[in-house]
Amino acid sequence: MSGKRTYGGLSVEERLAHRRRRLLDAGLELFASRGFHGTSIEQLSSAAGITARDFYRVFKGREELFIALLDELNDESVRVAAEALSAAAEDAVARARAALSAYIQWTVADPRRARVKYTRPFGISPAVERRRQAGVDAFIDLARHEFEQMAAAGLIPRRTNFALAAVAVMGAANELILDWVAGRYAADIDEVVEEAVRVLGAALSGP
Repeated sequence: MSGKRTYGGLSVEERLAHRRRRLLDAGLELFASRGFHGTSIEQLSSAAGITARDFYRVFKGREELFIALLDELNDESVRVAAEALSAAAEDAVARARAALSAYIQWTVADPRRARVKYTRPFGISPAVERRRQAGVDAFIDLARHEFEQMAAAGLIPRRTNFALAAVAVMGAANELILDWVAGRYAADIDEVVEEAVRVLGAALSGP
């Protein structure tokens, strides 16, 4: 006889994993639309189809849920960019376009991602700010490493430190994403990608 208890054919661990997934999905919707402070545990629980008591079996509170969601979005955005780079041709412009296109297309495919990643974390807590910055740093590290590899291959001019270029490119890409999601200008998303590629080209080629 198995020592694992099941409920409706699911183990305790599987039920907790399902609740966690539903809460993350509810958090993406409510944090994006209402903001962190405008979202209650009761609203999150209701949207996830669970009780508030069950919420606390998965997360200690709203902040822990927000951090888990932010971590998931940050990890996924870096992953899609890294995968695009691994499949790109050995050409500086082609690699830049592949990574930026994958990153931007993934983000704008669901505007809630942009809101949670780029507008909602501010003013919640020092812990949330640290996780937000960790996500930024992960993408900057990916870009910096890619620039160093391209320089070593002779695809772009060498320089002492590519970190500032990585920060500049990420800042430009994120602002382009946010303005596009907010509807501040009429442009096809491919135009947004091309503008980000132009910024990247300027950052890497120098004056």
